[in-house]
Amino acid sequence: CIRDRDIAKLKWFDQFLSHYYLDEIDRELIDYIASVKKDEASPSTANRYLALIWTPPVLQEQNS
Repeated sequence: CIRDRDIAKLKWFDQFLSHYYLDEIDRELIDYIASVKKDEASPSTANRYLALIWTPPVLQEQNS
């Protein structure tokens, strides 16, 4: 099920993000996490993981 796969992906992020507050997560940290995922999986898999946590700037503006 897609929901279960998304939950598994989010749990993978926990090892990097669990000790940060949301306002402390910046592009540098996300880039580091992306590089780790690309080292252990294909670039397309890394992109699928990042798609769960990345919000396009246009949507950020609409939600503020």
